[in-house]
Amino acid sequence: MSYTSHRLFNEMPRNLLAIILFCLSSCAPTPHEQEAASKVCRLAEAVLSFNSQYGYNPVPTNKMGLTTMGAALPVLLALSNSTSAAELNPQAIHFLDVPPHRLQHGEYLDPWENPYHLAIANADEHTTEVGGTIISAPVAVWSDGRNGKDESGRGDDICSWKSLVRK
Repeated sequence: MSYTSHRLFNEMPRNLLAIILFCLSSCAPTPHEQEAASKVCRLAEAVLSFNSQYGYNPVPTNKMGLTTMGAALPVLLALSNSTSAAELNPQAIHFLDVPPHRLQHGEYLDPWENPYHLAIANADEHTTEVGGTIISAPVAVWSDGRNGKDESGRGDDICSWKSLVRK
């Protein structure tokens, strides 16, 4: 074996290892992605818990369908200064905790400071639709992801129905 081929052979594993590590690191979820994945699942659970408690959804009927979490927050947080919370959550049950730094202008913001999105099926339905995709769940929550664009669950959006982390 010549010196050149011997050198290439010895360096090949390091090069291969570098490629493998690069691929793994680019595929691994970032801390922001992990946080958003955990939150979208927690938000969907809060809506489902509310529905289980009361038998209806935590948003006024004129806000059903696609909206942001801001429509449901006053009710899920049992805010005393909210008319919809008083009407829809008469027992003032606290279904959700939101860190104050994630609340802005009535919206719950993801790690990239964009509002979480929410789609809720009507009370008698078990599926919802997001961007033309039928979701096999009555509640769908998603973050715009790193690129900050609402891609209706596609692209880099982080979704409760296909989340990276289940907590």
